[in-house]
Amino acid sequence: MIHNIFRNDRQVYNFSWSIQATLIAGLLASLVWAPLVRADCDRATIMPVGDSMTLGYNDELRFAVKPGYRGDQGGLRALLADRGLLIDYVGSGDENTADPCNDLAHESEEGRTITAIDKLRISDITPWKTYTPDIVLLMAGTNDFLNSYTYCEATPRTRFEAFANVLLKIDAVTKAKTGLIENILRESPATQLFVSSIPPINVINFTMACQLPDDEPDPSAWLATRQGNLNAEIDKFNQAVKQRITDYGLANLRFVDVGSTLSLSDYEDGVHPKDLATFHKMAPAWFSGIISHIQQKIDVVGDRDNFQGGDAVDSPDKSVFVMSVLDHIATDPGQNPAADLDTAGSGGFDTNRPVGFTHSFALPPGALVTAATLALRVKGSAENYNDSIIYDQSVLDPLNECASSCLRKQYSPQIAFKDLLGREPAQQEVLNLRINLAKVPVRIHTQFNAGDRWPGGADAHHNLLGLLRDGEFNIIVVDDTTVDYSQLTITYVLAGTRAGEFNGDGVIDIKDLDILRNALNTDAYSDLDPRDIDGDGRITILDMRKLVLQCDHPRCAAN
Repeated sequence: MIHNIFRNDRQVYNFSWSIQATLIAGLLASLVWAPLVRADCDRATIMPVGDSMTLGYNDELRFAVKPGYRGDQGGLRALLADRGLLIDYVGSGDENTADPCNDLAHESEEGRTITAIDKLRISDITPWKTYTPDIVLLMAGTNDFLNSYTYCEATPRTRFEAFANVLLKIDAVTKAKTGLIENILRESPATQLFVSSIPPINVINFTMACQLPDDEPDPSAWLATRQGNLNAEIDKFNQAVKQRITDYGLANLRFVDVGSTLSLSDYEDGVHPKDLATFHKMAPAWFSGIISHIQQKIDVVGDRDNFQGGDAVDSPDKSVFVMSVLDHIATDPGQNPAADLDTAGSGGFDTNRPVGFTHSFALPPGALVTAATLALRVKGSAENYNDSIIYDQSVLDPLNECASSCLRKQYSPQIAFKDLLGREPAQQEVLNLRINLAKVPVRIHTQFNAGDRWPGGADAHHNLLGLLRDGEFNIIVVDDTTVDYSQLTITYVLAGTRAGEFNGDGVIDIKDLDILRNALNTDAYSDLDPRDIDGDGRITILDMRKLVLQCDHPRCAAN
């Protein structure tokens, strides 16, 4: 089924989840956002992207080891199915097309470099735009190293940083992001992108990598030195990629150490796993990365194009609540009609033009939200020092009596930019706001006149997770900012999930403790809130102490 909802003569893309019934306790759900170009299998869609390691290739066996790590009987699809998650592989490389819902589609090719993958962006139509995959598994970089023969020199020239820059470069000064990872996330912002390390290369068994001198008295030592040089650079590359992904700080971008599952003894040709069982050694690492984050719901409003207007998604869906608030604000003298996303007013910014929209999503029946984050990218005008966010619980406040025109400030509670930043925003500053919805600083009954600054600090911290259970979250940004995009990430557990396990990865560890830590001293949203371990209606240090006793590893270390 295609989940396209038409409202006000424009198309709005919403998400829907379907439950995969299994005998395993703790059902898993799969995200569906299906384009018209492929069969809709009502399953989570995964696009494996890369080179021959993804394709499934061995120089000696040729293509006898397809489909690499992707398949059944020990492969990734089998591991996911054992946890109750049926998936649909997508991509232009199709295998077993007789059953499109159980094929082995992919987006990989022998010999592909990082640059070659990025060059799939032909005519602005990319695989991730065409198939809108829920999950992308990216492993790339091996061919970049193989195509560089500088490692055969006695003193090799460092290349790891150049290759890492092609994958993702973050400018130290401007913080601008470029590279393949940024392009994928910009063009498919709701995709969960897992980026893998690459495995070592056995130069001794891969004579193409270095041309052995005819007069070399100790060929084994000569090759071993070059092999050490090459794999030291690969280690640096993997660490650089991991750090950049960490610095990027997006919930839907993760590093997975798949490369370390293979060793130099796993190859016959020096590069490719020697048989299908060896290819399958990579599957558990991909599985662990996916399963630890699969019980998340990500909904994006906007297109992450750095405030470039004119796109269809810049006119977002608006609920009745949002429309009513925008209409009311427009009655305030001095206010202008609401603006769409990426719509700048005179001077390149918006003044007195609120921006409102609705995040729409569907959680599985019985899902219990344990964490949620709202990432909001905005650009302020010269007057955004007192701007704020109105949301579902904000109502007209009869206790707020303003001496002059300030109807918009009669809504309570509000989330002030100042409280999120710890300071007032600067004029025309671009802000990447991150809001922990489990513990949001709010202003209640704050009274001040139009043009005044927010006094003091937040009045309280509220838990907004309970608002997410009905599949809708409303935001009105008031009133001097341009909004680029808003990304809502929701983590939840399902009925039957082990008590104290808050993110669906099957273990209790530091990640679950962090979920409690980020909500300390807030009210539980109901008596079903799984975070309220002691049942007293509050998330407190006592809940954390009880959880520590349930951790699966010493010191609650991550698995």
